[in-house]
Amino acid sequence: MQNVSLDRGGFTLFELIIVVVLIGALYGIFINKLEPKKPKDRADSITLETIKPFLKSLKSTKLREIVCTTPCTECTVFVDSVDQKMELELFEQMPIVYTIDRYNSTVQKEYLSIFDQKGVMREVCFRFKLFENGSSSHMIVKKGEDSFAVFRSMSRVALKASSLSEAQELLRDDSILPLEKRDYDF
Repeated sequence: MQNVSLDRGGFTLFELIIVVVLIGALYGIFINKLEPKKPKDRADSITLETIKPFLKSLKSTKLREIVCTTPCTECTVFVDSVDQKMELELFEQMPIVYTIDRYNSTVQKEYLSIFDQKGVMREVCFRFKLFENGSSSHMIVKKGEDSFAVFRSMSRVALKASSLSEAQELLRDDSILPLEKRDYDF
């Protein structure tokens, strides 16, 4: 009769349990770094220049917008007209918002007042809309003495300008809107 050795070269049950526990612990530690941030987590780091990418990250069927009410220190995020319970602080002081009118002149934009959830009328000082086709509000925002943000309807991010005249030139791009009458004659 031959001697059969019961000593196999495999792992014991205890060693396998230790390996599974270590893999589980490493997974638990690093899972937060692998997950994409949720929009509510990113709301604290939103600036005027990153409004459009932030709104694009929110799921919507029609309209995403940020509305700031006077004194313009708090802004609210709406997706399809539903308040997302996200408060943003975009401005330290009251911004001045300009737009181009139908006569190709730069004019200060005025917003209609809105009613808050308590039924109190609030004056709007800033409103930025992002539509389902990717276009957005078309405007210039004066955020400081020599600091302007230019939002063109089809650009990805806000452009920066150091003067109102420079911001006007960025907003009045002939490739977007021809200025000569003959360009409209077919």
